[in-house]
Amino acid sequence: MFKCESLSLLNALMNSAPPAAAPATNSSQEDNADARSESVRTIASDALLGGQRAVKIEHLGTHYVLRVTRGGKLILTK
Repeated sequence: MFKCESLSLLNALMNSAPPAAAPATNSSQEDNADARSESVRTIASDALLGGQRAVKIEHLGTHYVLRVTRGGKLILTK
């Protein structure tokens, strides 16, 4: 179920450089939204799952499973 390629892809994505900063905006509300989005990287679920229905994620020595439900939603379990 879990392929080494999926874990390798996850490691590569987590260790890659963050996205470039967005151009400045005029509105302070937009500036706050941009600041929040710059601190959180977006990874496409397709890239993370690598064509599988689930991927195992290790975080601080604990293993989690990220899986796609029958309804197409994502669920993370311990």
